[in-house]
Amino acid sequence: MAEPADTRVFIHTVDADGYITAVNDEWVEFARENGAPELAREALVGRAIWVFIEGMETRHISRLLLDKARRCGKGLTIPYRCDSPDLKRFMEMEIVPLENGTVEFRSRLLKVEKREPVRLLDPQAGRGNEFLTICSWCRRARIASVWLELDEVVKKLDLFSSASLPQLTHGVFEDCSQVVRKKTRS
Repeated sequence: MAEPADTRVFIHTVDADGYITAVNDEWVEFARENGAPELAREALVGRAIWVFIEGMETRHISRLLLDKARRCGKGLTIPYRCDSPDLKRFMEMEIVPLENGTVEFRSRLLKVEKREPVRLLDPQAGRGNEFLTICSWCRRARIASVWLELDEVVKKLDLFSSASLPQLTHGVFEDCSQVVRKKTRS
């Protein structure tokens, strides 16, 4: 028997100055389920959204999306991934402008796939001095100039047997960047 679809909507609201003004209970629950209890409501509300968005490219594209939603006065929907060590989560985020420059972010799960745990995504794993760039939108990682699925990266870099893993830094895969930028132009 198939598991019932997760119909929750994870919402956070940002004011015209970029500060988080609210997160719903489902958002807090999702953070807790994913090993981030430090992202409780009290730790988020009143802080700038930019503190929580990793990587210069990701921040830039996020600013473009926010500006577009505010300027056009209509919502934008963007696909993305939010993986954990043992799950691939395919999601979408709707960016909805409200009054006075406030914007509401509504995320929902589209599909979840179980996989063998990927230690690379484990926040508790030991990290070395090397860096690996991971796409903030699709969760692919870049080796040299090639973007690969995380499972392939783990095999190619032989991270199964590695005592310490690379640190993760955030970037944006070119295909993801084009999709998001197209949304900001239309």
